[in-house]
Amino acid sequence: MSAQRVAEHKVVSEPSGVNSPLRTRFDSISMAPPDAGTDANLENEEVLVEFFNVDVYPVPKLLLCKRNVGESAEVTEANYFYLALNINVQTQRILGVFQLKDRRMIVVICDHTKQQTEIYVEFASALASTIGQKCPKFCLGNMFDLVGLNFVQNILAVYSHVCSELVLLAFREESVEIINSACISISGLTSEVKRIMFIHGSSELCLVTKNGLRTFNLAMQL
Repeated sequence: MSAQRVAEHKVVSEPSGVNSPLRTRFDSISMAPPDAGTDANLENEEVLVEFFNVDVYPVPKLLLCKRNVGESAEVTEANYFYLALNINVQTQRILGVFQLKDRRMIVVICDHTKQQTEIYVEFASALASTIGQKCPKFCLGNMFDLVGLNFVQNILAVYSHVCSELVLLAFREESVEIINSACISISGLTSEVKRIMFIHGSSELCLVTKNGLRTFNLAMQL
């Protein structure tokens, strides 16, 4: 699947305030052609229960639950199964796995060989083959370390320890096409960022460090 590279770095307006660092538009994105759509029956699609990374298993795995139409409403052990994501654990690292409301999975993979971060969007039934064929929905022309997802506002956030940059990607819910982006240079943190968190019911994002946290109002950034 071919993708067109956009390599453009435009400076946009910089908001004022102590929590409003330099912000640019992040346009180093390669996007796959738009999907033709799907008529998948949500009742037949797997539900993500848990993600286990290489610190638990030699190969990253998803724990999924599936109950087909017509089956008993009672969930039993037979409804649960594991799905292995066969990446090259020597050169690739899964940053995070999320599930959208339509039950498609978002898998974010950092590829050290290609020096890029790949975002896969697929139903669980086709996820392993899509990753194996290396057909990401889009790629970011940089390596990142942390990822978070705002399910309400459809915003994906990735953070780089090396560059001290926070990238926000706003996307359409149905097509998962990028409609806006922001690259925020982070300074003044006294310790390494450990986690990205979105505050439920608000427009705020937190970068959590060992010594505290830094908050950002997404309404001012995108």
